[in-house]
Amino acid sequence: MEWLNATPINPKFNLKVKNMAKIRIEKEIEKCWDCPKCKNKSTETADSFEVATDYYCGVNNEEIMGYVEHDWEMPFVPNWCPLLVKE
Repeated sequence: MEWLNATPINPKFNLKVKNMAKIRIEKEIEKCWDCPKCKNKSTETADSFEVATDYYCGVNNEEIMGYVEHDWEMPFVPNWCPLLVKE
């Protein structure tokens, strides 16, 4: 029975749960902002009407691109991406 080897999550109530499994989900993306690991931070500008964003990789905290004002400025997924699947 697989529950016999489960890890207790609360010894007081003797509740048991199966050990968690790691899975890999593949998703085709064109730009980093489609990645669930991508982080962004708003950048202050001199003009209050301008809006710029810095994009960072959430895996290795490397900057993808700083000061992105328009969608077309964002580069495609870089070759150094730690999640990139080599085909």
